[in-house]
Amino acid sequence: METTSPSSRPLVELSASPATAASGRPSGDAKSETATAPSSRPREDAGVLYMPILLTGPTATPVGGTVTVAWTLNTSGPAGYHRVHYRLVGAGTWTTTAWSGASGYSASVAISGLASGNYEYQIESATGPGYIWTMGWLPATPGTYTIAPSFVLEITGVNWTIGKTTLGVLYNTNAATKCRISYKKATDFLWQQLSVETSYHAGGHSHTLSGLTVGTVYWIRIHVYDAAGNHDWSPSETGYFIVKTHSSSGTGGGYIGIAT
Repeated sequence: METTSPSSRPLVELSASPATAASGRPSGDAKSETATAPSSRPREDAGVLYMPILLTGPTATPVGGTVTVAWTLNTSGPAGYHRVHYRLVGAGTWTTTAWSGASGYSASVAISGLASGNYEYQIESATGPGYIWTMGWLPATPGTYTIAPSFVLEITGVNWTIGKTTLGVLYNTNAATKCRISYKKATDFLWQQLSVETSYHAGGHSHTLSGLTVGTVYWIRIHVYDAAGNHDWSPSETGYFIVKTHSSSGTGGGYIGIAT
């Protein structure tokens, strides 16, 4: 069978109506290691005309800075090639993934390294060898997805109330969180933990460590997390606050500092 290289002729431009030309739709060569990549010009010697038809999807699922576009084509024709065009909504330039072959009739493309913003996308699909090359745009009108801004969970305003056998820990979080305090004597190897809070809440948090040894240095670490899986540690994931309980006479204790 004759093979052809991709056409260098620009593809039809993206628009709200696919039949209307508009500037911005990308074009370019494409390569496949298993077969010749599709051309935008039909092959008149191939014999069978087949146009890709969308059965399910496409869906665009963003997770962090990555979105996965997935879809299924009609199963009455051949598997073929696909690539995804995407850009920020309203931007002038489209970015295009490499051509790749469909696995059966379902396909997906993961696009990573995306900044936050609203994006639009369209899938370019083509039939495989042995058929007239036909190009399909799925969906006909570009779909959209949103990459949420990155979020940083923060602990601020750490403060202490220090007694002979107790330590009060107070702090704030900038989102609804559950919190846990880890602590140990400076001379111990294993950390102990207070129970996790029973509900998520933002703003002020307070915990009390009791049953401590008089006049003893303790290491303390705060760990918070939200329902979306974001975490923060104070002073850091591996660091700790150094605090000493008061002596039997009620002196000699207090906040000492931070180890990182």
